[in-house]
Amino acid sequence: MLLFILLLIFIAIATGLAWFLIAEDHGEKEPVAALWMAAGFGLLGAVAASFLESRLVSANNLLPGAPYGTLLVAVLAVAVIEEACKFLPLAIVIYRRRYFNEYTDGVIYFALAGLGFGLPENLLYTLQFGTKTGIVRILMTPLFHAATTGLVGYALIRRKLAGKSLPGIWLPLAGIVVLHGAYDFGLSSGSVSYAIGSLLVTLGVSIGFFVAYLRAAENDQARGWSVPGYWGSGGTKALLALLLGLAGIISALFIALIGLVLGVAGLVMGTMSRSDAKRGLSTAGLVLSSVAILASLGVWTYATEHNPRLSQASSGTSAHDITASAVVASGLTTPCYSAGFVDKLNVRNTAGSCDMSAYNGPTLGDSTNAYKVYADTSQTADARNFTSIVKPALEKDVKDNLAGFNIDSERAAQFAGSPAYIVSTSNASQHVAVTEAAVLHQVDTGDNVFILVHAINGSTADLSTLEAQWQWK
Repeated sequence: MLLFILLLIFIAIATGLAWFLIAEDHGEKEPVAALWMAAGFGLLGAVAASFLESRLVSANNLLPGAPYGTLLVAVLAVAVIEEACKFLPLAIVIYRRRYFNEYTDGVIYFALAGLGFGLPENLLYTLQFGTKTGIVRILMTPLFHAATTGLVGYALIRRKLAGKSLPGIWLPLAGIVVLHGAYDFGLSSGSVSYAIGSLLVTLGVSIGFFVAYLRAAENDQARGWSVPGYWGSGGTKALLALLLGLAGIISALFIALIGLVLGVAGLVMGTMSRSDAKRGLSTAGLVLSSVAILASLGVWTYATEHNPRLSQASSGTSAHDITASAVVASGLTTPCYSAGFVDKLNVRNTAGSCDMSAYNGPTLGDSTNAYKVYADTSQTADARNFTSIVKPALEKDVKDNLAGFNIDSERAAQFAGSPAYIVSTSNASQHVAVTEAAVLHQVDTGDNVFILVHAINGSTADLSTLEAQWQWK
């Protein structure tokens, strides 16, 4: 059902963008069959690209955790394949057609090809990586694919109208391939910073696309090929205000700072266009930009107040401190999981919490066999980027909190059927071993990352005993 809803949202966004481009073309009307042909070429291009990528690019090289050099080569290969499949077939067919004869034609036809390409691609990504990935892509990819192909289409029609040949289009196409590769690199790297870069690439390319469309319309009007449309004098700044406001609202849901910057930029553009003819559009831009600023500030405030690290710093108490007294037991049940132990241990767990500690001595520090579990929430971790996020975090935790311990092994694994990353350490001089794992599992409480620790006097600590009697809720 959710997949169907995501499909409808994508179709709505794509249809709205296509309607805008076609409705604002005030020159020679394009043949309906040709417009459908352009979208169909994009759809078939997505199928062809998927086939070629499965044969030429290793999927492992595109996953988080792959060396950045390998990942960069892979995403550039994917970018070359996708941009070629979106652009070249339609370009070869349409270049010499008589109806491909105005500047706006280059933007319209190739933007439709990009939208046609994005539909099956989004479906495949959603089916493969889940609805969270699908939601993010639906907010970014319709404009991204339409914009990248539309920009090369604009360069193509400029070459045709200047009497130049088709093969010379390779330079603007190469520039779009680089931007596409940067976009894919950010999404595949598992790094939040690089993912922000992908968002910025999307926004930059999208704004450039609309500016190119408006410039194309102006060129057609200057040559008498079309009449002035709604986007006459002052329309560019008013439209940018609207787009920046919309982009700011969307960005605020993910990165508040970017939403704030875009909102302020939209406010400036809307103010600059208030004296022009498009007062209604500039007013809408001002309203949306103001909403983007307020939404960004609201998200920022909420995130600050609900950040456990900041709460810990202000209160002086760890967010995972357990205040309950120890109870001798051979197992426990929490809202997130139930667990059992081979022997009876001193178990501490605050009612309603998923954090726990269990140990065989009078206190945790005086024990020779101890477990600790705490639950947390991550807004960025998912199955694709989990390893790349938790691996450096666990390594840093060992370095900062386990002085004298060496990392014996670390690996991606499974714990009770869920993705995990496990780091095993030991201190030979103290004859103590500690194993720490991060596990990705969504539970009804909202927690989705669990840190599990086993410490023992001995040469090896592991979580197999705990896992044997572990049941997720």
